[in-house]
Order: sequence, then structure tokens, then C-alpha cells
Amino acid sequence: MPMKTVLRIVINILYACSFLFVVEKIFEALFIANRDNSSSLIWGATERTDTLLGIGMICAPVMLVCLAAYKLNNVENSTNKRRNTILVFMPGIICCASIVYGVVRGLFLLLQVLFSWFIGLLGKFKNS
Repeated sequence: MPMKTVLRIVINILYACSFLFVVEKIFEALFIANRDNSSSLIWGATERTDTLLGIGMICAPVMLVCLAAYKLNNVENSTNKRRNTILVFMPGIICCASIVYGVVRGLFLLLQVLFSWFIGLLGKFKNS
């Protein structure tokens, strides 16, 4: 068997594993994980937030596998290039969206903490 065929099979197996992992985590985030997670280091985090941030942490490997699958499967030469490109990169797009969600959620939590600190500071001046 030629080396390119073996590499293509390995990349397709890795792509299938990453696709199934992302689908499972999205299913978990949408339908299963909705309890508060008191052991989390993030204030106000739920299991859903932890799951989505976990998806975001594997973004780089998933994007690399998507890119390798795109190149080795000749998606750029297919008849419906746009649809196939979106389908191949869908796990990577979901991972990148999870990173954006984590950054926005972190900024909102930071603003919430700063706002509560500022209100507490105003209360000290008001009582003095």
C-alpha cells in the first residue's frame, strides 16, 4: 500500500474521531450538562460552560486534522467545493466558536466582578 494511502486512512480516522468527539460534547452541552459546578475555578460556571470551554481547548488539533483531511481528500477539486469545504471544517468552526464563547463569557464575568467591586466601593463612601 502506498504511503499516501496509509496517511489518508490515518487522517480520515483521526478526523472521524475528532468529529465524533465534538458532536458528543455539543450534545452533552445542549442536553445533559446544566447543573452548577461548584468545584469549578470559573465563577458562575456550569457544566455546560466547562464543556464548551473544553471543546475550545482542542481547537488547534481539530483544525489541523480538518486541514489535513481537506488537503488529502482533494476537497478543492470536488464538484460542490463550497458545501464540502464547510462540511469538512465544521468541527473546527464549532471549536473556534467555543473559544469565542469562552472569551466573551470571561469578559462578562470580569465586568460583573468589577461592577460589584465598584458598587461595594460606592457603598463604603456613602456610609462614611
